[in-house]
Amino acid sequence: AAGNTFDQSVALLTAANTTLQDVAKSSTALRTITARLRRTDSELDKLGESMESSKYDKLIKSLTDLDIALVDANNEYRSTYDIMADIAGKWDSLTSMEQAALAETIAGSRQQAAFFSIINNFQEASGAMDAMANSAGELEKAYDVYLSSTTAHINQFKAAVEELGANTFNSNFL
Repeated sequence: AAGNTFDQSVALLTAANTTLQDVAKSSTALRTITARLRRTDSELDKLGESMESSKYDKLIKSLTDLDIALVDANNEYRSTYDIMADIAGKWDSLTSMEQAALAETIAGSRQQAAFFSIINNFQEASGAMDAMANSAGELEKAYDVYLSSTTAHINQFKAAVEELGANTFNSNFL
């Protein structure tokens, strides 16, 4: 629903949890941040985070001033990951007052710690994504190594004998 891939969601959760060290809180924070970015009132109500139109307008203005778009060329919401990546890229150019105001606008008053964790640890997020991307095929390679081992051949032989016995002999055979 947030437009993130599984890898992007894990990466954001990793960055948030780096500081919070509580996956449930990190997950709730990500849901809140995403709902505020998309102004999903039903989700915000579930989370106890209402957002007035004036605050959403302020959020849009803040991001527009930073040349960060909420929607893409097709007028679809961009992923939370992409928006946070853009914010992290411009974060150091903001004053501490601008950073605090942006955190309040995007994360609300209760989820600022997670927001700061994501932004300050965004390299962790991108590193987690890179690690997941690079791990593709590693399990298959390890399984191929196992299959070529003597142990695998013995286990395959045992399974074949067991299958032969089960298919050839029934319980009345003896």
